[in-house]
Amino acid sequence: MTHALDKGATVRLPVTSVRAVLRWSPRGPGGAHLDLSALLLGGTGRVRSPGDFVFYNQPRHPTGLVRRLPKQRDGHGLLDTVEAELARLDPAVGRVVLAASAERGFDAARSHPHLLLYGALATEPLARFAPEPGPGETAVICGELYRSGDGWHFRASGLGFRGGLV
Repeated sequence: MTHALDKGATVRLPVTSVRAVLRWSPRGPGGAHLDLSALLLGGTGRVRSPGDFVFYNQPRHPTGLVRRLPKQRDGHGLLDTVEAELARLDPAVGRVVLAASAERGFDAARSHPHLLLYGALATEPLARFAPEPGPGETAVICGELYRSGDGWHFRASGLGFRGGLV
């Protein structure tokens, strides 16, 4: 069953390996070009080293436990995917932030970006969240995977920024 999430909603993940898929529809000439990134955060809420930032120029975490897959196109648009083996991550990693960036800004009304969260081998998503970045925003935190006493959870965020992921 897919959980349709609103901003701020959380869902417990019944799996320990996930596939996060950012899907959008590029419309018109030079349509939105989006990138999905993962930031592994330590106890301070910051990346511990540059290796904890998984993005298009660094598609694999040094451990190989978080990685980006090549972008794909299907009949509905474009997909950018990050896979994470949560159960095997260093216990010092408390959160994995999933963020989307758009060099020229989002056109959410036309491109309809949304994040789908799957178990590693599943064909049906566990959760779906449609962030709504505002005009001029070039980055948005789609959500975060975080440790809790009984396993891993996902929290939908939708917090956007004008200055990119910095």
